[in-house]
Amino acid sequence: ESSIPALLDSIENEEAFNTLGIESFGVSITSLEEVFVNLAAEKENDIRLAAVEDIIPNNNADASSNRRSENEICCHESPEQIDLHVQDVPRQMPRLTAPKGVVGVTRQISILLRKRYITQVRDPKGTFFIIAVPVLLISLVLAILTIEISFAGPPLNLNLALYQRSISGEKGSTTIPIGGGAAVGAVDNSSAVISTYDEFKALMSEDYPRVEFQLIGNVSSSVNMSDYLLETYNFRNHHDRFGSYVFDDKIDAYFTIEWQNTSMDDLYSLVNFTSGSTSGSSAGSGAFELALLLGFGIKLGDSSTIPTEDTILQPEILTKATIIHNSSSAHGIAAYNQAYTEYLYKQCTENIEAKLSSVNHPLPLTTKQSTEVMVALSVLASLFLLIPLGYIPAAFSVYLVKE
Repeated sequence: ESSIPALLDSIENEEAFNTLGIESFGVSITSLEEVFVNLAAEKENDIRLAAVEDIIPNNNADASSNRRSENEICCHESPEQIDLHVQDVPRQMPRLTAPKGVVGVTRQISILLRKRYITQVRDPKGTFFIIAVPVLLISLVLAILTIEISFAGPPLNLNLALYQRSISGEKGSTTIPIGGGAAVGAVDNSSAVISTYDEFKALMSEDYPRVEFQLIGNVSSSVNMSDYLLETYNFRNHHDRFGSYVFDDKIDAYFTIEWQNTSMDDLYSLVNFTSGSTSGSSAGSGAFELALLLGFGIKLGDSSTIPTEDTILQPEILTKATIIHNSSSAHGIAAYNQAYTEYLYKQCTENIEAKLSSVNHPLPLTTKQSTEVMVALSVLASLFLLIPLGYIPAAFSVYLVKE
């Protein structure tokens, strides 16, 4: 082996090329086919040599002195002479006989399984990748089918804490403008609602430390607050605003009653009467509606008392609190309403630690949506199953290569 480099150097010499007539040469690894062919040829030569040794007569007392060894035959006789001896006496060649008894199928399978077991024990790394890895992959793939995806997200607590984080997840703050006083005839809310503002801020600031409550002067009604929010929308002197409160608010309403399209049955249903009742007694919840009809001079059961022309009403609606919310916030009205309800609860119980909770639970998926999700997961799982199943033919091919 050590002389191979010197041999290659001498062959590559230009003088050797000219003398030996070598145009090109190459070195390659012996193929597997050539190995098996050489092994078969050596085995065949061994059988022929053994046959020749059995055929040569032994007339001396010492049989070992007259028997030629394998080396002598190889050295003194050509392969043609050996083939001639074998062909001359074909009947004297030994026969290959099958083993006695018949090996059953069960025995053959048990031998093969035992052989496979011994092979796997000798190669723990190969055993892990052939057996353990496919099992783990199949288990993980099947686990995909058990995944429950909540597209709507977890339940959401509706309160002012929703606005303590921005969309990117960073901590933020929100500003809540507060005004009011129109219901009590105040033009400037500083004197009318300042006590309500102070109490509201004192009760709510501890639970929502990142919420800034801001009393706005000269804003006594919800109409004024709406104008103020629009005018200061692009100002940079405040945090993001998702709603506001107006205490002791006055709302100017506008109603048009179309009497020509109104029947007596409609009036009966308005005050919770049965269609056949003419007693004139109210069912309780329709007392206000009945008083309203009497104010217009309408008598139930008498269609002639219904006015022929439309009536326009402009009442003033007084509220203890009006909530104005930003429509860009999906949960704005619910969160601000919960905060005001919690404020009333703290006020009634005289307990600053009292709390009310409003939770928005997502609706479950419909049958169609659930089917679409399962189909997508099943397709994904079937594609991933091809990976571990590819180890099955690999297990057989690895074993055959080792053989």
